[in-house]
Amino acid sequence: MNQQSGRSLIEILGVLTIGAVMIAAAVSLYTSTNQRQQRVIAMEKIKEVVKNTKTLMAYSGNYSGLSVGYLVNAGALSSDKPPIGTAWEVASPTSTTGFSVNISGLTQDECKFMKTTKVDWADYLKVNEVRDGPCDQNSNIVVFMIDGCDL
Repeated sequence: MNQQSGRSLIEILGVLTIGAVMIAAAVSLYTSTNQRQQRVIAMEKIKEVVKNTKTLMAYSGNYSGLSVGYLVNAGALSSDKPPIGTAWEVASPTSTTGFSVNISGLTQDECKFMKTTKVDWADYLKVNEVRDGPCDQNSNIVVFMIDGCDL
């Protein structure tokens, strides 16, 4: 008698299919975890900017002349590159009683993350020029209002 051993082509294809599904799930999980971590780091950087700005500007008693460039030159920021999104600014209204951190070029997911993350360092949040507005655009703008700032 001639005995054959080994696997059939169907069994090999089944194993490869299961492996492909597991790899796809792992890549998806890695991507979502990585995006969330980048967003958490960005929020921490924004919090640090707010803290450094308050410390730096406390000596003058107001926030006049505030900008990202000013903060970089004063050493409160290491670079003018936004922590998230495509552009940002740190600004003060004419009243100079507070300031805002404006971040633009956010995706809907980034915007929703920032909107739903509870922060104790901002008085309130504007999304696309509306207080607690919707993140329904392809490129969203989020503004954190700090120290009674009302732009």
